[in-house]
Order: sequence, then C-alpha cells, then structure tokens
Amino acid sequence: RKNALIFYKASLGSWERVEKTAGGGEVGDREVIARGPMTIRFKVERWADGTHYSKISTRDAHVLDLGNFGKELTGSDHKVLVYVPPGYDENGDAHYPLLYMLDGQNIFDSATAFLGQAWDADKVHDELVTSGKIRPFFIVAIYHTNARDRFYTPIKDPRFGGGDLELLANTIFQELEPVLRERFRIEEGPEFTGVTGSSL
Repeated sequence: RKNALIFYKASLGSWERVEKTAGGGEVGDREVIARGPMTIRFKVERWADGTHYSKISTRDAHVLDLGNFGKELTGSDHKVLVYVPPGYDENGDAHYPLLYMLDGQNIFDSATAFLGQAWDADKVHDELVTSGKIRPFFIVAIYHTNARDRFYTPIKDPRFGGGDLELLANTIFQELEPVLRERFRIEEGPEFTGVTGSSL
C-alpha cells in the first residue's frame, strides 16, 4: 500500500541469524514509508550467531574519544569524538571556534560510517586551513542512536513520533559543552559555535 509505514529487520533466513548491534544487543525495528519502488541501504553490525564484519578504523590519532553522554537526559548513550585542530598544543594562548556534527559515526572513521564511507571532516578541515580559506576549529562528532527520527526532529508527528530534539540539545549544551570548555580552549559566544549534520 502506497505511503504505508513498514517495520522490518535484516536476517540471514532465521531469527537465529537476525541482525544485532556491534555489541550483540537487540536492534530495534527499522522503519520506512513505502512511497513506491525504492532501494534501502543500511549496515548490519553483526548477526545473532556471532558473525560480524571486521573493518579497519581510519580514525586519526588527533581525534579523541570523550566517551558517552546523554544517558540521563535521553535514555541513550551518545558517543562523542573530538577533533583537535593542528597547532593547538603549540599555540598555548589561542582559543578556537567549535563545530558540532551530528551522525558522528560518519564523520571520521570508515569502520563506523554508513556504507563504510566516512565524511573525513578532519581531512577536509586541514586542507582548507592549509590553503588559507578557513581558520582552525574544533569538530565534535556526536553519534546518533537507532532513533534518529526521534532526536533529530523538533516536533512530534502523531503517526511517526519524533520530537525529542530538545533532549539532544540539552545534552549538548548542558552536559557536553561544559566538559569541552573545561578541557579545551574554546571561544565564547554563539558566533563561534555551529551545528551541522545530514538530512533524515
């Protein structure tokens, strides 16, 4: 039926080989609105029988793992990675702008990126800095959960849910940002802070 909401999971033919998270946990039902013929692409971290895809990380050493944030506010852990701009340690008095990037799995590492295609935001940043087109800044990659529609939309849809963007925003600005400002030299003011990501 056109425009029907369909729930589905991936398997290798049985529930004994249904998809799991990378840590072996349950994967929630995937959702799609059937508007017509379409191709759906997604990544399976591992199967219930323990088999999984082994991928080599492409994350560079200047990308730091800050751990998980947001469990108390959102009910989910959001892993956070931080790219430290070149010259940060040498320029002891310099302060830097800050860019938050959602869908953090995709930002730096092909091993975690959707379809194995990282955005390589750190490498693009370095090229632009070297060419003199931008000044250096921090990049903070915030991983999504399997509930992107929930946390990336500001208004709840009566049929499809969502609407918890404020919870994620509170996690960023009340829990994460104070940690960043305590640990790193970050410029104050909204003119030095940005948020970006990809479409739903």
